[in-house]
Amino acid sequence: MAQVINISQGSLSDIENGKSYPSTPTIIKIMTQTDSDIYWLLLGE
Repeated sequence: MAQVINISQGSLSDIENGKSYPSTPTIIKIMTQTDSDIYWLLLGE
């Protein structure tokens, strides 16, 4: 996944573990690559 959205594995791990927040461009990349809803990505709903 990190390669698909062009960030380091460490950065992705930090995002997944709540140690950092993704930038807006990273959120958009995740959303477009996974067909995820932005509200779900941002709010978990």
